[in-house]
Amino acid sequence: MTEKSLDKWFDFPAGCYCGLVVKEATAKKLMKILYRQTQEIKEFLHQHKEDLATSNWTLVYPCGKQTAIHYTYADPFCSVDDRIKLYDKTAAMTYLKEGLYVSTETYTKANEEVKEKYYQITGTEPPKEE
Repeated sequence: MTEKSLDKWFDFPAGCYCGLVVKEATAKKLMKILYRQTQEIKEFLHQHKEDLATSNWTLVYPCGKQTAIHYTYADPFCSVDDRIKLYDKTAAMTYLKEGLYVSTETYTKANEEVKEKYYQITGTEPPKEE
């Protein structure tokens, strides 16, 4: 069975893996911690700028296999200072404006049920299979 939660939830990702969902009151406290960490990390990075370079990435396809490679170069448009300014741990947490759907089923069944419930609540149609 799947229901839409009445609470306000935030997504707290764990990199490329699925992370956690956090209720609003706890999310606000967590954001304060993340903000303090961000400031401490930025200060540390400014103190160690000689050990930093801007990071870039691109895709290559050796033997047909998609592979990400990283590189740096003398970027006239984005300096190390610019990249430090961009760093923000709080940006990882996002409000789930579509809400949170809670299922009591196993993963595969829950995945299908949640999609069905979303389309039902929003009045939208799933994409047509070709």
